Amino acid sequence: MFEKYEKAAMKTLITNEVLRKFNINCDDFLKEIQGRDDCIGLVTEVTNNFPQFLHNSYAEYFVAMYFKDHYTEINDFDSIILDTRYANIRFFFDLLTAKDSSAHIAVLYKNLELLKEQGPGLKDCKDASGRNVLQLACSWGQRYPVLSVQNNAGNFIIDDENDDSVVGETPEYAEMLQYLLENCDASESESALPYAEKMKCQLVRLKILQYQGLKFGKLHNDSSDLNLLYYSAKLGYYQVLDLFHELPLIKTKKDNFSLLHLAVVHGQEKYLQKLLNFDVYIKSVDDRDKSGRTSLYIACQDGNEKIVNLLLQSGANVNIAANNGFTPLHAASLNSYATLVQLLLKRGAKINAAASHGITPLHSACWNGHDEVVEELIRCEANLNVLANDGCTSLYVASRNNHNRVVKLLLDAGADKNIAQEDGVTPLLIASQKGHKKNVEMLLKFKADVNIASASGETALYVACQNGHAEVAQNLIEAGADINAATNRNWTPLLVASQQGHAEIVELLLRYGADVNKKVDPTPFSVATFHGHDNIFRLLVEYEAMQQQNIE
Repeated sequence: MFEKYEKAAMKTLITNEVLRKFNINCDDFLKEIQGRDDCIGLVTEVTNNFPQFLHNSYAEYFVAMYFKDHYTEINDFDSIILDTRYANIRFFFDLLTAKDSSAHIAVLYKNLELLKEQGPGLKDCKDASGRNVLQLACSWGQRYPVLSVQNNAGNFIIDDENDDSVVGETPEYAEMLQYLLENCDASESESALPYAEKMKCQLVRLKILQYQGLKFGKLHNDSSDLNLLYYSAKLGYYQVLDLFHELPLIKTKKDNFSLLHLAVVHGQEKYLQKLLNFDVYIKSVDDRDKSGRTSLYIACQDGNEKIVNLLLQSGANVNIAANNGFTPLHAASLNSYATLVQLLLKRGAKINAAASHGITPLHSACWNGHDEVVEELIRCEANLNVLANDGCTSLYVASRNNHNRVVKLLLDAGADKNIAQEDGVTPLLIASQKGHKKNVEMLLKFKADVNIASASGETALYVACQNGHAEVAQNLIEAGADINAATNRNWTPLLVASQQGHAEIVELLLRYGADVNKKVDPTPFSVATFHGHDNIFRLLVEYEAMQQQNIE
């Protein structure tokens, strides 16, 4: 009854290239439906001799029915049914061929409890296509693409350009597979291995090889084994390393990662521990990726203390820098891993190593406000006054980014308060510009020079007034800031505050004796008028009148 629907479903879901192999013709049936509605209601419409099913799963089920009845007649059936595009069809096919075998159905639904109910009879269960339960289970593991491999003078390069798979097997599936291996005949594991290989199921293949107790000598150029090692490093299948007496050096094409890098990036501690038992990987512990990062650098960047310890115990060099000049100590400092900073320093990390742009680990920690790291670096006598290429000190960086505790730590440790960066901007000036009131107060408490001007002649008071930071401006004035200091353009704090419309600051400056008649061009009066700041204009006029009265 449903054979016509099966053929129509084939036309719907199977590519024309594959469809031609089946010599299927359902045109008469489609014309019949097109002329009148489908009496069952499974096909909703036919457009250009192409059927549309009520739901795609109906079509998938009918294709699976057709395959169940005809798969023995199809020469390359495996290549079709194993195509990832037809995964749902394959599930229906396996469900249909399972018939009344509850063991096979349990495998499809990963139901371990139902499997255990089969008892000794589990070994004898076969589906309609003759597969035992282990063979079926091995075809439903997580699939991974087989990546091409190049032999480069005895080292192997895995082409991982298109690999984005990082998903391992679910615990439910892994437990079910282990149960089947332990409760099926040993011969069944041998027959199941081709299923795992055909389906590119790496964990399944590993489990079977383990169960069979196989060992490999030196791995030569077996692409499947190289792929197995690659994926196991990413996914932490450390047991795979027990299968080999000797390993080659394997690297990836995309990032020039070794297996060490892969294990570190994916946090696979147990895998790394076993990998470091192989001489070739101990010798390559300091190999660098395309960015110049060693495995230790990446571990410090990620803050993985156990992995860092493993690498250090294997002789990893703590001072190898990446292409940007950053060392593992920079990476740990930048990401606030104080324990790792302490560990690296004990192992001889250069505390004042300068990366590109002259950045030290202390600069890195100060940039992000990592006070615990800063404290540790200070304790270990980091140079507090190293200038980056642009002249920035660590104190400048902390002041700019408003890291109050870090600023205090640096000041308490004796950092120079008045070192200016290349544009002449001091920590006090940048903190004032940003309106970081607490930082300004601390810098003033430690006697920072309040009147140092930048290369353009701007003082801390000028930039505070320019940006409307009234409380900061008052602190600076009370600390002795020159209220009438002019920039290279002859602009005063009063002039810029009048231009920007900061009435509160204008009033503050006038109250502290700013010279409203200082010879500047433009004048506070003209800029206030030009920008429509009538309230400021009135303040200036009133103050000028009051000054005139005082003179009289």
